[in-house]
Amino acid sequence: MISVVANYAREWTAVERRTEFVDPRSIPAAATGAILLLLALVSFAATNFTLIPTRIYPGLLLYAWLMLGGAMSRKYGMLRVSAWLTSIATLTVVSAAALMLMVVATAWAAPFQDSVLIEADRAMGFKWLDLYNLFMANPVMFDINSALYRLIVPLPYVMMTVLAFSGDYRRLWVLMLAWGVCLAFTIAIYPLFPAVGPYEYFHIDQTTAPKALSAYPWLFDEKIAAIRDHGQRVVDPKDFIGLVSLPSFHMASAVLLAWAALTIRWIGKPTAALSLGMGLAAAISGSHYLIDLIAGAGLSILSLWIAMRLTPVKTETPRRRHGSFSCY
Repeated sequence: MISVVANYAREWTAVERRTEFVDPRSIPAAATGAILLLLALVSFAATNFTLIPTRIYPGLLLYAWLMLGGAMSRKYGMLRVSAWLTSIATLTVVSAAALMLMVVATAWAAPFQDSVLIEADRAMGFKWLDLYNLFMANPVMFDINSALYRLIVPLPYVMMTVLAFSGDYRRLWVLMLAWGVCLAFTIAIYPLFPAVGPYEYFHIDQTTAPKALSAYPWLFDEKIAAIRDHGQRVVDPKDFIGLVSLPSFHMASAVLLAWAALTIRWIGKPTAALSLGMGLAAAISGSHYLIDLIAGAGLSILSLWIAMRLTPVKTETPRRRHGSFSCY
């Protein structure tokens, strides 16, 4: 066992000496993050938005630390650690920029489009209230649904860790690029179809809802109106998470993570199913219409298609191992 580990360590070091300082497969995803961040900063300045200062500096320091750690790890041959740190840095900057752009987009959002979204659901034979009543009749379903919905926080980081340390670098960077592209599409579409969500639209009393449900579904109207109608310009983007109705990025991210999980040995298919369950849970726990979920899934597929074509297949550098050739 010790000799196997030692062999791998020597091989990683040897390969690093013949490897670029930056993995070319990471460049499109990193560039997307940089472009989104630049657009966010420019749009904030142009529209007189201001971030709460306590949210700016820790995020910048975290991003710089992760990128530096990724570069140094790659320099010293720890390619898996480098890919892991760099992917987390990319996700951090993409997510932060997307939140800022979402806040700016809210300023020119159209009137609430709930009636349009409900009609789209009805055209497909779906009634959100029927689904809600089913969950109300089975409280345990609310608990399970809420637990699935909250996987949006840890699951991306788990997936990045698995892909990085298993050496599946191209799949990791396709996922990161698709994530950024899908967020860009989401931000562009969101202001055309803002919504208060079914809980407010159907006048469901918050006090009658199960405790497993957060207060967010009853705050969308207030938060959107504060920026769009009342001119709020000093913001903490974290307070505006979840405002997007159509397309549902919760569902989009679920499809992206499910795709990323499919190649994982032993646990790939169960993890993909868990990811899709996370996305579907958004209908109740995230206050989404069915059309929101369909749009999110469609955008994720389009984003994956784009990412797979923009992420290069790295030229293989052969090295001999036990009489065969392998590569990173």
